[in-house]
Amino acid sequence: MALYHYGLSRPPGNPRRRRAYAVGVLLLCVLLAPFAVRGAVEGWAAGEVPGAAVLTLLVVLCLVGAVGAVWALVDSFRRAGPRDDDGGPGQPSR
Repeated sequence: MALYHYGLSRPPGNPRRRRAYAVGVLLLCVLLAPFAVRGAVEGWAAGEVPGAAVLTLLVVLCLVGAVGAVWALVDSFRRAGPRDDDGGPGQPSR
């Protein structure tokens, strides 16, 4: 996000691409997390602290990535609502 504020990187331009990135990150995190959790639990049980700590960090990153992807999906659908003529959020029809 810091790169975005400095103008060095930009988020996906349209909602469709943003949703595609969010779905990709969510799938990656959901598919990787169970194996990382199992490895971390087995590592802590076996007393292998460095390996278990790395896998625990991977689990935390997967959780943060999944939450961020869900947030991006919700935000992209929320922004796709009705608009006024000037492009701002419009009033819902009654």
